[in-house]
Parts: sequence; C-alpha cells; structure tokens
Amino acid sequence: MCIYPSQIYNGDYLFYDTITDFFGNFKSADSFDLHFNNLDSVYLNISGFCGAKIFTAKANRYLKFNLDTLTGIGQLFCNNQDTITLSGSKKEISDTNFISIKYQVYTDTGIVYHLGTAIKK
Repeated sequence: MCIYPSQIYNGDYLFYDTITDFFGNFKSADSFDLHFNNLDSVYLNISGFCGAKIFTAKANRYLKFNLDTLTGIGQLFCNNQDTITLSGSKKEISDTNFISIKYQVYTDTGIVYHLGTAIKK
C-alpha cells in the first residue's frame, strides 16, 4: 500500500492558534476549523483561515508541508495587502490526529506570528 505525502493530512481539524510576538511572548489565542484536501500525491488545499479562500501547499516525504508561493513572501491572505507563509508537519506516519502548524502573516503594520496544533475531528 502506498501512502502519498499529501494524503496524510486529509480531513477536518480544529486548530488551536497561539499568537506571539517576534520573541515568542504570548499575545492571544484562538481556535477555528481547518479543512485539508489532497489534490494529488504532493499538493493539498487548506481552507478555513479566510472563509472560503483556499491555500495550496506542497507536502514532502518527510511529513512536512509548506504553502506553495511564487512571490517569495507567501500567498495573498484575507485581503490584497497581506500575505501568509505557512508550514506544518506530523511527528510520524501513524499520527492520524495531529498537525503542528506555524505561520506568519505579513501586514502593512508588521508581522504577526502564529503557531499551534490542529486536532482531527
């Protein structure tokens, strides 16, 4: 049986998000739903950050994924002025419930740092 890198993320998750400053000091916390859907063996779509907006990520055989980007500073976020860079990972192939996620939102006022865990529903 073959398991492709993007397949291990498929499903609906509840993401527990922590917002920090550059030094990792706690600013606030939130939680929201995320949906992961594999497109092929390495690409997957992620939705839930900005309503119906879909982000495309590329997974690798090391249980990690990154948002696919052409601009160098991520994909457009919830408006046309902000961008997002994002990475995620699983600890092992048998981990079917958790995804560690780290992302940054680049705004006109600075960078907002996020990290947290998504738990499969």
